[in-house]
Amino acid sequence: MKYISSFLIAVALLCSSCSSQETMEELTARVFERAAVQLPILDKNLDSAALSNPAQAIYPRSIKRDGSFWTSNYKWWCSGFYPGSLWYVYEYTGDEAFIEKVYRASLDYLKLWEIGENNLVVHRGGSWDWADWGSKADMTAIENAWIYYALSAMEEMADVLGKSEDATFLAERKTAIAEGYKTLWTEDGYKSKDVRKPDDRANALAVLSGIAEEEQYGDGDVAAHNRQHSRIVGEHAEHLLRE
Repeated sequence: MKYISSFLIAVALLCSSCSSQETMEELTARVFERAAVQLPILDKNLDSAALSNPAQAIYPRSIKRDGSFWTSNYKWWCSGFYPGSLWYVYEYTGDEAFIEKVYRASLDYLKLWEIGENNLVVHRGGSWDWADWGSKADMTAIENAWIYYALSAMEEMADVLGKSEDATFLAERKTAIAEGYKTLWTEDGYKSKDVRKPDDRANALAVLSGIAEEEQYGDGDVAAHNRQHSRIVGEHAEHLLRE
């Protein structure tokens, strides 16, 4: 009887925990509400850290075992998570203060890419000249779709903050890249001279970024039957297929 009673108590506790489990909407709200409090604290810590090393751009990383603030520079592959988080929290809360923190740095970063005579971005190499872990990546098509995608987000920031001059620059840059991207179109999908066959990643990003024209969406055959992507970048191709 003792064991039966213990079992019944355990079941009751389990059921009570199930009934109080958060819904996805509740979980989302709790996470974003906490992030909206934590991110300004990170920002204050960044200000303090920047005073000791003003010549280097720094980003928050974690808290060390001794409780001290752990930062990174732009070379750390996760350094973009912080500004990306600020954008997500802005979208959820509508608080413009979150994007004001990263607006100028984000704009200056995108201006590093020049536009070539073919109206496509001039490729910038570096220590991580990388498109994806998967094979046969169409670097030209992928890079231009990513930049176009980023310019669109930046254009939205400029509109929100009333930066009309920047918004004009961003719109003109997008128009130029869109014209150049048209030259990559083939009857099988977007493809540059970098590859022999259309890349699923590039074509998915072309649709998701908005650089592809609607009549070129097709039925998703490129993304469905030419899968060479990694798990990370493949999320974009699979999102296209679900749409």
